[in-house]
Amino acid sequence: MLLFSAVISAQDASLKADMVDEVTDGNTTITVSDTGESPATAGQRTEINGTDAASETTDTMAISAATEADSDATSVASPSGTPLGTGEEAGDGAAAVTVKVTGKSSATVDGAGADKASGKSLSRADTASDETDDARPGFFRKLAKKSKSTVKARVFGYYKFSDQAGDHNQFKLDVARINFSYSSGRTLEAVLEYDFSNLVDEDDVKDGLRDAYVRLEPIRAFGIQLGQFKKPFSRLELMSRKRLPTITRGESNEYALEFLHYGGRDIGAMVSGRLIKKIKLDYYAGIFNGAGTDNVDLGSNSLDYAFRVESKPVKWLDVGVAASIHNVREDDYSEFFDPYAYENLTDDDFPVWLNNTMIPNYGEYAMARFADAYPWLSGKQWLIEMDTGLKLGDFEASLETMLGENWWFKDAPYLWSVTGLLSYKFPFFGGAMAVEPALFAEMLYIEDRDWTWRVRMMQLTPGVNVHFGDNVRLMIHGQLVRTTGVEADIDEAPLAGFWPGEWPGSFSGYKNLFIQLAFAN
Repeated sequence: MLLFSAVISAQDASLKADMVDEVTDGNTTITVSDTGESPATAGQRTEINGTDAASETTDTMAISAATEADSDATSVASPSGTPLGTGEEAGDGAAAVTVKVTGKSSATVDGAGADKASGKSLSRADTASDETDDARPGFFRKLAKKSKSTVKARVFGYYKFSDQAGDHNQFKLDVARINFSYSSGRTLEAVLEYDFSNLVDEDDVKDGLRDAYVRLEPIRAFGIQLGQFKKPFSRLELMSRKRLPTITRGESNEYALEFLHYGGRDIGAMVSGRLIKKIKLDYYAGIFNGAGTDNVDLGSNSLDYAFRVESKPVKWLDVGVAASIHNVREDDYSEFFDPYAYENLTDDDFPVWLNNTMIPNYGEYAMARFADAYPWLSGKQWLIEMDTGLKLGDFEASLETMLGENWWFKDAPYLWSVTGLLSYKFPFFGGAMAVEPALFAEMLYIEDRDWTWRVRMMQLTPGVNVHFGDNVRLMIHGQLVRTTGVEADIDEAPLAGFWPGEWPGSFSGYKNLFIQLAFAN
């Protein structure tokens, strides 16, 4: 008979005998003792080989884990990196469970959910749920009862070879972030993250603030979060850069979510929680300023809204749907139009009123003329998306599609896109190193009122990632982007796209080669 023995050391040895519980299922015996560090409650059950056995102690610890030595309890990860399929009570951050399998192997599962069954070392990206840049903004981690503070760092730097007009072969500090987080049990969480790479590129201290929020979760079904964080929209956008097997998220993501302000970080409030435990059905609903990061100077009272519902019906599959409503307001045109930025222009493509700086109150005059000339920019705009993720062992795949309003173009007011991502990780040297081929592909279409495309952009990005342990990656990726259509001619975009109706010049066809070294603890 195989003997499974799970023993949790108690802080008070005198209480240990009273806190031991045995559950027998056929020929399998599991012994559980509690340190008192877990958020245990009476009536919780211990799951063994799919069978629930009632625990008789008043201070029990919920365990949901496969009992076979060759099982991989974290083979499926949510977009946030939180292990799916292990149960929401899988880890509490302080207690440690040691599982011994007579004659086969041993595994240690720490409070973050790390699993090393059968000697296989999983990366923290697959097991930890403490990434603040993840696909579940505000998903509260199962941490210890006692307060806990952590400091994390991320540094990504690359060299880029490019044939893009106006671009240069150069080194770039892409990410230089420090993240501070504080938690008190399962109820309170505070996060502050700053990216110092902005100081190098733009010498702008304010724009470096990434996450700054407080989250209160009194029950699993309801939590509230306030501050600056990502809108709950787009699986690809919400996936942590640490887990993302590509260097960028693609041009569709940049155009729809950043350029058109349907996603990304913003200042606001969000409620979220779990509706159905069995299929891990979670909801997120947020209301935001709509002006992006670090911006509270709004000219109107209109707000943005974002909603997301996601589920994991089976352990290898998760699906999600989301909607985003962005309010473009005349009073807020200053977000993308500065009348004093175009002084002394003589280009005939610009309106004649743009340089009449001798007019009294020119700024107000120019803003009013701008609003009169481009009335289609204002109003409520919408974008919806559907996504799915698949993980089978070391193989991962995701697919995402978006459809909505393209408020930047008068005669091409719609957009749709589809994005796919594939990767497979080959571990070496007992998991100390891994090679991960990856392929990213996308299509973005800008449509007119008859749903005939005016701009079509396609991208293909093959690459390979070499993992050194859990925290360091060498990434070599090539980008091939092709753009066609009447709006894609850069000669017809005198401001490289940053004028209503112009196709962004940075999205014209190009070829890039990236060599990036990334560190994230």
